[in-house]
Amino acid sequence: MRNIILFHFRAQNLRDSLAEAKSDIVVKIGLRKGSRSFSEARAAGFSEENGTLSDIWETISGSDLVLLLISDAAQADNYEEIFKHTKPNSILGLSHGFLLGHLQSMGLDFPKNMSVIAVCPKGMGPSVRRLYVQGKEINGAGINSSFGVHQDVDGKATDVALGWSVALGSPFTFATTLEQEYKSDIFGERGILLGAVHGIVETLFRRYTENGMSEDLAYKNTVECITGNISKTISTQIEVLRKKGHSYSEIINESVIEAVDSLNPFMHARGVSFMVDNCSTTTRLGSRKWASRFDYILTQWAFVAVDNGDPIDQDLISNFLSDPVHGAMEVCARLRPTVDISVPPDADFVRPELRQSGN
Repeated sequence: MRNIILFHFRAQNLRDSLAEAKSDIVVKIGLRKGSRSFSEARAAGFSEENGTLSDIWETISGSDLVLLLISDAAQADNYEEIFKHTKPNSILGLSHGFLLGHLQSMGLDFPKNMSVIAVCPKGMGPSVRRLYVQGKEINGAGINSSFGVHQDVDGKATDVALGWSVALGSPFTFATTLEQEYKSDIFGERGILLGAVHGIVETLFRRYTENGMSEDLAYKNTVECITGNISKTISTQIEVLRKKGHSYSEIINESVIEAVDSLNPFMHARGVSFMVDNCSTTTRLGSRKWASRFDYILTQWAFVAVDNGDPIDQDLISNFLSDPVHGAMEVCARLRPTVDISVPPDADFVRPELRQSGN
């Protein structure tokens, strides 16, 4: 493999890992000229002068590994052109299995003359980069990843996927399929870990202020109350994913590890909106779409039960305490990053429009 092209400007981890290994593999960024990402890629050290930054279609046809890291919507709009330009026997790499689901919805699949792999970090891009940088100093800390091989035309796909995961800084990589990944990701991350947090926070804050509490005190009480609510929604998520045949590695990393090691530190640093707005476009849309559903359920059902003094269902608590997931959780907890992510006020790894310190 001589050339890797990425459809996204956040390629620093892969580039830096190859440099550390003294590899002669060239990492190139393919973007639309004139886009904001083009200038951001230059700021990250990629340039047209040294051949590491160029227009998408100028580079894709000569690349051995094409990492398609653009948004889900952009993948749906551009996949035909991408397939047309990708050379035979090359590898298409994804960080999320959505494109497979989009193709399946139309009765299609990937072209048979290319390998298709996915390496899916269990965290948003800014946290993947941040823990990679911290991990260079502290025993390989990074974000766990899953990997899947959908097609393998030359027997090298698994090795390339695992190498890509190592280059991202992932301390633990587990096997999945593209279909299992995108279903657990959409259901878990966008519905529970972000949609539920968003909806519960807004609902609790409104309930406190409507009952006469000051906004400052309502905020503090909301923060203190959020953990129990989220724990219960995560427990439900675990049960659903388990019934659908997902592995414990996938269930726990999508449900708990991603929250602890990627999402929650951003919420702790600057609030819910800061956490949500550092995620992908699809995730942000999903969070805002699902938040209102959790808001409605809490307002129309849960709070009514509390106000009426309805008894607590003790079976739910005992079932949770005896759930076998706790044993799997103990094992996965030992495979977490060796340091907690740090999100300082002036963090330069967050989205550019969110880099101002303060609020």
